Amino acid sequence: MEIGKLRHRIEFLKKELVQTKTGNLYEKYTPYKKAYASIVDVSVKDFIQSQSQQSEITTRITTRYNKLLEVVDNSYRIAHNGEIYSIVGEGLRDTHSRREYITFACKRGVEKLRKTKSL
Repeated sequence: MEIGKLRHRIEFLKKELVQTKTGNLYEKYTPYKKAYASIVDVSVKDFIQSQSQQSEITTRITTRYNKLLEVVDNSYRIAHNGEIYSIVGEGLRDTHSRREYITFACKRGVEKLRKTKSL
């Protein structure tokens, strides 16, 4: 992976249960880790093939491997420029050293960030 392709600043968001003063529980996504990444939309050909498999993958996000990312699964989300990506499945590590980069299959447009932060 060429380092120059990792030009997008992303933030992994972790789902947590928060309890209100009245005792009610609700889900909240809190910042987990920031990283630089490559964000590539799935090509039309890949999208058509994935539709036949009833998949919702629209984007691939690749970032440098980090031990903290080993726990990231489909309960996490990724934020970039006010857009939220939902992770589909677990991250796939590179085939050679398995410690160079990790790729997440995502679907875009889960929700928009209410307050756009520059990541």
